[in-house]
Amino acid sequence: MNDLFPSLPPSARVWLFAADAPISDAALQSVRQWLPSWTSHARPVTAAAEVLSERILAVAAVITPEDLNAGVSGCGIDSMTHAVEQTFAAHGLAQVPALAVLFREAGAFGDAVKELA
Repeated sequence: MNDLFPSLPPSARVWLFAADAPISDAALQSVRQWLPSWTSHARPVTAAAEVLSERILAVAAVITPEDLNAGVSGCGIDSMTHAVEQTFAAHGLAQVPALAVLFREAGAFGDAVKELA
């Protein structure tokens, strides 16, 4: 994880959001612009975001490097999830359905999202 998020300690938590289409630079920038305002129980959250393989948004966070579990609580996680959902919607994206499997075929995602029956 330190290669992807070198500014965060190894104790940071990571959340992954799979999109139904490639995530644009503008969408990534929107998430990054929101991150400095992120708090969890009135404590600022230090966070970073990156796009992996065009369709996966990775958000990593920690409150302090000393917090083994990163200290981000349910309310803080909810606010981040809502911010990502709003950003996706504003950029014409949606999260991949929970019962879908996202996979890469021949080196690209394309429309390779198939639901399990």
